[in-house]
Amino acid sequence: MKKLFLVFAKLLGLVQLYATTVAALQMFAMVAMVLRGAINPFTAAVSLGGLVLYTGVALAIAWVLLKRTEWLADLVGIRDDAPIEGLERVPALIVGIALIGVFVTVRALPNLVGTLIGLRDQWAMAPLRLVAKQMVPHLVQLALGLFLALKPAAIARRIAADPA
Repeated sequence: MKKLFLVFAKLLGLVQLYATTVAALQMFAMVAMVLRGAINPFTAAVSLGGLVLYTGVALAIAWVLLKRTEWLADLVGIRDDAPIEGLERVPALIVGIALIGVFVTVRALPNLVGTLIGLRDQWAMAPLRLVAKQMVPHLVQLALGLFLALKPAAIARRIAADPA
């Protein structure tokens, strides 16, 4: 049972890391809006403070789920007394990482296409920074999703070894 917990905790950690990346991108968008004068600096400071706090907590949770999984299993009292036959830790982790990659890719691709369609009339007139601001988050999500889906074994090797 502990092996299954370790695998699912690491997968949940990857999902949490993805959410942290999205929040970090929102912080960059918030700073860009302040620099353009699109929003009140006080409102932006409060929102940015909340995003920084959220990102810090989410990153800490992701670190615990990815790197301190054994400690977490011991903390919550998961014992290794009920082995699960036919389920090895690293191969299950590889499959899970690939599934997360497919999930992220499937979510990012329609958003990217929707943004492209929305910009088709403005493409010639819109400044490059406006196009980039709308396209970069979707491109980053797509790249992360493809990386997770196409290189799950490399990621699994990196996170499967818990520090002693």
